[in-house]
Amino acid sequence: MSWSPQPAAASATPAGADPAFSPASPGGPAGAARAEACPLCSSPLQADQDWCLHCGAAAHTRLSATPIWKAPLAVAVVVAALLLGVLAAALVKLARGPGPAPPAVTRTVTAPPAGATTTPGATTTPGR
Repeated sequence: MSWSPQPAAASATPAGADPAFSPASPGGPAGAARAEACPLCSSPLQADQDWCLHCGAAAHTRLSATPIWKAPLAVAVVVAALLLGVLAAALVKLARGPGPAPPAVTRTVTAPPAGATTTPGATTTPGR
């Protein structure tokens, strides 16, 4: 898995050119084994290369789709707004107080006159 450049004497590239990217080399852009490019920066990749040497991105990793989070977030925001509205309504109702007092009911209780007799059939026994 290690990458090693070809020796300069073995290739027919001009002096100062990179032998790994020469059209005459079997691993060059014209070669059949070298058809991949970095998914992030489009730099050429070797067939056995797992990581891009230019940007460091994974060469063969597939990225999963982003999770769908907008709909659940919108529902959570709406529920939170409704809960805050109910809470505000409850606090307003509590702040107003218990409301107007009910009308006072007066009961008149009349006592029997002081000299009145007791009810018939009730007897008292002295000394007991």
